[in-house]
Amino acid sequence: MNPRFRFSLALCGVAALGILVGCQPEKKNVAVVNGKPIMEEEFYKRVQSLTAASFQGGASLDAGGLTLMNMIRSELTEQLAAKSNAVPSPELVSSGVDYVMKNDPTVQAQFQTGQVTKDELMRQLTFTRELLGIGTNGAKVTDADLKAAYEGPEMGPTIIVKANYSFRALRVNDLAQGKTVLEDLKKTGDFKKAAISLKASEVQANAVAKPLTMGADVIPKELKEALDKLQPNEFTPGAIKVTDVSPQGVPQESYAVAQLIKKDPERKPSISEVRFLLENALMAKKNPEWEKHYRNVLAEFTNAADIKINSERYKSLGELIKSQAKGELQTPVAPRAAPANIMGGGSGNVPAQPKPGSATAPPTGVAK
Repeated sequence: MNPRFRFSLALCGVAALGILVGCQPEKKNVAVVNGKPIMEEEFYKRVQSLTAASFQGGASLDAGGLTLMNMIRSELTEQLAAKSNAVPSPELVSSGVDYVMKNDPTVQAQFQTGQVTKDELMRQLTFTRELLGIGTNGAKVTDADLKAAYEGPEMGPTIIVKANYSFRALRVNDLAQGKTVLEDLKKTGDFKKAAISLKASEVQANAVAKPLTMGADVIPKELKEALDKLQPNEFTPGAIKVTDVSPQGVPQESYAVAQLIKKDPERKPSISEVRFLLENALMAKKNPEWEKHYRNVLAEFTNAADIKINSERYKSLGELIKSQAKGELQTPVAPRAAPANIMGGGSGNVPAQPKPGSATAPPTGVAK
């Protein structure tokens, strides 16, 4: 082979290597918190996951501003938790996520309607545990304490998981219409088609077609009694008269036909299933001033933090976060009682969470 040709090939190889290695698009960051970058790619991903609920009670910011504020606050919390030896293991948090997704009706409804994802729950529960860890100086719960609480009279009964029902239901005008609708459903099993025949919109019909999951303590009494008489995949024999409560708190009666998908009986979950939530409750109980402590420590850490924001649009966020932290230091916090129930207010949170939008509040929707 001609030496010049070999040399040309070698140059081509070097050029190709440059394209593959040296000329990759540079990964950008939108902010740096105490030397730790917040990457642009992750920032945009979080912005896209925002829901309307993310803005409730928060600061008056656009989607990007709210997301970046949450990511900065989460990064500060994670750094302080690491310093306090209070970062929970992903396996422990994952067990908590699995538990609340199966047993918390509020979380189930949010998950089914797309208001929250499993990754978001993972971030929210991690953040909650980090706050508890900071507030208790990295306190640990022993296996002996956990076993005593699990079997004890105070928290033990709250661990019981009520019977859970998975079913499809469709409102009808009266008994006669219910009979007609059921005849068709028993042939086709198509709740979407049945809903459309009753003049439901496409969105409403799609919602009706998806199975609902509800606990025995929240499902309407009449519907629960009817479902208890069914085997999986059976339909109610007729329309059920259901008494429900309107959003305004007014009792209202309606009729519905339903199909049972499955029923999970009442049970007491294993100690490993509830370990995350039970540890949260015990940590709060043994350290009644945990909230006051974490607010003060996190506010001081935030005030001393080196926050650099590379987006011109959000340059002022750093000062806003620090001014909120200073406000937290001046806000008195009274000790609060430990949770009466290990679910502690939903999503695996213990009670006494700071108000949304404050410097030490759990980030809404897009917690890191």
